[in-house]
Amino acid sequence: MFEYTDVAAFILRAAIFLLIFSGYPMVHFFAYSGLLKLMFGNTQQNRLTELAVGWSVIVVCLCFALFYPNIGTVLSYVGAICGFVIIYLLPVMVTIAQSREEIELKLRGQIDNADTTSLQQGLQ
Repeated sequence: MFEYTDVAAFILRAAIFLLIFSGYPMVHFFAYSGLLKLMFGNTQQNRLTELAVGWSVIVVCLCFALFYPNIGTVLSYVGAICGFVIIYLLPVMVTIAQSREEIELKLRGQIDNADTTSLQQGLQ
């Protein structure tokens, strides 16, 4: 597509390489830490368990890349699901968590009526 002696194309290829080279470890870290927290909670795990979860994330990604060449379809579904969660579910979950916290504080008697009124006005 571009000549190998083209300096601008070489700089662009190097920038794309660095972007991909540095992007995957960040995504891997978030997937790895999310899976550990999902499976084991906040408990400390031994090194073997951490390595097994880390390698399983790598193997799943590698299998998708090897056996499903049209990765754009997978990415479109993943993007649609993530967008749905961010747009529709996350605001509802935050509102429910705030309401639950307010109810717990009311039951403990740590909020007086003035604070409750200001919290209710803030949520509206």
